[in-house]
Amino acid sequence: MTKTEITNLALSHAREKSLNGNVETTDDLMAETVLQHYEQTLKQILGSTRPAFAHKRTLLTEDATPPEFGWDKAYILPTDYVEMIRFRGDEQDSPHDAQYEIEGRRLLTDEGAAYLIYVGLELDTSLYDPEFVEAFALVLGAKIARSRRGDKDLAKELLTEGKAMVSECSAKSAQVRRQEN
Repeated sequence: MTKTEITNLALSHAREKSLNGNVETTDDLMAETVLQHYEQTLKQILGSTRPAFAHKRTLLTEDATPPEFGWDKAYILPTDYVEMIRFRGDEQDSPHDAQYEIEGRRLLTDEGAAYLIYVGLELDTSLYDPEFVEAFALVLGAKIARSRRGDKDLAKELLTEGKAMVSECSAKSAQVRRQEN
């Protein structure tokens, strides 16, 4: 699905008319409303569901400016960072075992290297699975219904449905992570 197709799915959930053109290039006022909510909602759903298609691995670059106190080193988080999956990249580690703290766009730690597996802001919609698309479209639709129509009841209904779908996606993603380990 494309970004415009996802947008039109969200608009249909919000009981709004579909866009005729590309959501990013049309001058339609509805497209402007969608774009106000799109990326923030995407980050929200990615962080909540932690889908496998958005998993990324990297060795973080050390920041030249160390933390003022409490930690020896600071590492710069990737610009597309949304949510931590595993720190150090060690199969035995979980985010709860590692000694670190996220502060702004930096990861603070005493570790000499910072290997990171994380959820990144994945913008390639062709990678999204159908359940993720539906969860995202429902939550985006709720925001559109609230901002465009002021329809709190519809927004609440869509958000409830969206949260249920997010839970399903999250459980599915957790199962995939367990199988990988």
